[in-house]
Amino acid sequence: MLDKSKVKSLIFHPEKVVRKYAMEFFAEGGIGDIEVTNMLLELYSKGVDDDEALDILSSMPDLPHNEETLSRLWEIEPSDPNIVFHVDRTIVEADLELLKKLPDVRPREQKYIDILEKRFLFASMDTEKLWEKLWEHSQSGLGKGLDEFDYNYGEIIIKELAKRKDFPTDKYLEKIQIDYPEDYDGWDDTYLSVLAGELKSKESIPFLIRTLKIDAAFLCERAVEALVRIGTAEVVEAIGNEYLNEDFHFRIYAAGVLEKIKLKESEELMLKLFPRETDVTLKTHLAYGLSKLFSVDAIPMILTLLWHGYDRQFTNLEESAYVLHVVHGLKHPDMDKWYKGIKEEEEKLKELKKVISKEYLQRIIEEEFEERMAEALGKLIEERKEKERLNKIYSGEVKVGRNDPCPCGSGKKYKKCCGKFVE
Repeated sequence: MLDKSKVKSLIFHPEKVVRKYAMEFFAEGGIGDIEVTNMLLELYSKGVDDDEALDILSSMPDLPHNEETLSRLWEIEPSDPNIVFHVDRTIVEADLELLKKLPDVRPREQKYIDILEKRFLFASMDTEKLWEKLWEHSQSGLGKGLDEFDYNYGEIIIKELAKRKDFPTDKYLEKIQIDYPEDYDGWDDTYLSVLAGELKSKESIPFLIRTLKIDAAFLCERAVEALVRIGTAEVVEAIGNEYLNEDFHFRIYAAGVLEKIKLKESEELMLKLFPRETDVTLKTHLAYGLSKLFSVDAIPMILTLLWHGYDRQFTNLEESAYVLHVVHGLKHPDMDKWYKGIKEEEEKLKELKKVISKEYLQRIIEEEFEERMAEALGKLIEERKEKERLNKIYSGEVKVGRNDPCPCGSGKKYKKCCGKFVE
């Protein structure tokens, strides 16, 4: 994988798609580098297109800030509701001591004004009272879904609690020893997962790994975020110890963690898991994750998937292949084709944004619902058949051509690799 200084230099790369991968490297990985924040704001000021401008602003809440960067964000003309949304999110997540020095830098939307007021209120409360308030609130949500319960209220408390020097670590460690059952319908495990991330608690890794095995999407997403925030080699090792013994549910979330932890250990584990993975969606996820680390060793694996087929509903691996070849100074006969595909996809998205409106969506719902449902169902059936076909290839059930790339992703021909063991 590339080191952080090399990735940082790609933020001003002449190609937009390369800049996107560089920006996401720092935002997704939670890598605290104020220079990156300033570089992205400089890129924004240079007049990138609207889509890239919004991508830059959407990364801001996940990057570190100081007085200068917050002031620069606040001074951006709020000409679009999306701009207001991303700037408000960044301000409301900022350090309160920093905001006290910038009394004019405040959210514009009432929702975020209210959140910031709660943050200042909680900052004035003592730690023990905050701790009790969190679990009282969690208890009030027992048996309630997100539409019936103010979940975000608990997260606001957590972000204040986790900063306290007198945080009740012993009580927290006692709570994460609880083994929550599959049918648990409360919020304690979710809030504990968020706390684990805010604390960057290595002691929480076993709890979070257990949590990833529970079939609950919202909970697992919080556990993924926590593991990424902890972001150590111990997290990678814990996933490696479990991955091959678990089912699809655990693996898809685990792959998401590995993709965002920007460590050599993460790259090494994904490279190790890829040839042993037989599910095309998971194989695609691992290959994409490796591309997000700018792994040159992943190129044979990605090219293998482009040859035999991959899960196109998950990502665009042609884009990944193109970025890796450009960044590492490599050539491939299909590079022009990959680049053309990237540009065509950008144009399709632009056209889609022009066409889609509330009136258009309403017309689809009212006039074309049955037709589109039938079309979507037919597409789903075809996708399922294609996935079944590809899974047979990657599991070795179907013998590929002797001169085809080996499905394991080694980069060798089948006859020179896994084919030797079946002939």
